[in-house]
Amino acid sequence: MFCDLVDSTTLSERLDPEELRELIASYQECCAEVVGGFDGHIARYVGDGLLVYFGYPQAHEDDARRAIRARYPPPKLGPDELKKKTLQGFAAVYEGMASQAPLLMVVEDAPWVEPSTLELLNLVIEQLQSTSLLLVVTARPEFVSHTTTRKRNKCWTSCPKSSSRRGR
Repeated sequence: MFCDLVDSTTLSERLDPEELRELIASYQECCAEVVGGFDGHIARYVGDGLLVYFGYPQAHEDDARRAIRARYPPPKLGPDELKKKTLQGFAAVYEGMASQAPLLMVVEDAPWVEPSTLELLNLVIEQLQSTSLLLVVTARPEFVSHTTTRKRNKCWTSCPKSSSRRGR
């Protein structure tokens, strides 16, 4: 992994050399502490950056995860807040994808999905109504959704020809 100080060129123009050297040294010390906490190895200091190895000199089964966690430490949030942020993150990704091209999202057998997935579906339905997203959710006829009541767009349900529930 390579990491460097963002906008160091701009900083070098605004700070005198001694201040810049102290800032970079402080940044590198901070990085070394974080990297060391995940058993990473700083292979080389390159200007304001660091070349970091995970899995050297000692390999771990989860070296890739360690590298990601060192680069992006988990936020300090409670479980409920973390879950909310995660669901909002997924919704934002779907919104971004739908803004680039029409997006098809299929969820099969809704009664068997875990509660978090249902929360995500509700969030997608609430927040992405004006995007190019087609959400297809399949469920057995006896499934009752525990979603909040909201104004809905027209919805057409198609049943097999052999079904007596046609046109429902």
